[in-house]
Order: sequence, then structure tokens, then C-alpha cells
Amino acid sequence: MAAWTPPGLRRAARLADGWIADPVQSLQIIKGFAQRYCDEAGKLGRRPFICLMRDAVIAESMAEAEVQSGPTMVTPSLLLQLWSVRPG
Repeated sequence: MAAWTPPGLRRAARLADGWIADPVQSLQIIKGFAQRYCDEAGKLGRRPFICLMRDAVIAESMAEAEVQSGPTMVTPSLLLQLWSVRPG
């Protein structure tokens, strides 16, 4: 289960077979989230399992990587903008 808030991390520890880490946060943030998740899983007598996601583009140069990834990569800030203007 993916989760990026304290209540979500507790929910993942309680209900899921594992936690899927945020693919865009810094290692420092992910380490804090992972500790919260593991602590909560331990309190519940559950064995924690963490899946760390990261995006990667392999190319001969940065310019080539940008060209190859441009059509498929969406920045988190753009996603947040899109989600915040959704009706409902």
C-alpha cells in the first residue's frame, strides 16, 4: 500500500503486506517514513516490507535522457496542480 502521511503509514502497517515508498521524496524523508511504518508494524506484531520506487532514464547524455523521458515524465508539482483543479 502506498502512503505518504502518518495516518497512511499506520494504515499500511495495519492492513497491507507492505509499504510502497514515495518515488519523489528525498532519502532523508523516505527514511523517516520508513521508520514510522516499521515502528507501527512492530507495535502490531507484523513484519514490515518496504518497496522503494525510483524513476530512471539511461542515455548517453543528459540531453538525450531529457528527450527520451520528456513524453513520459510528469513532475510531482504538475500532478499536484492537476489534482487540485479536478472537479469534485
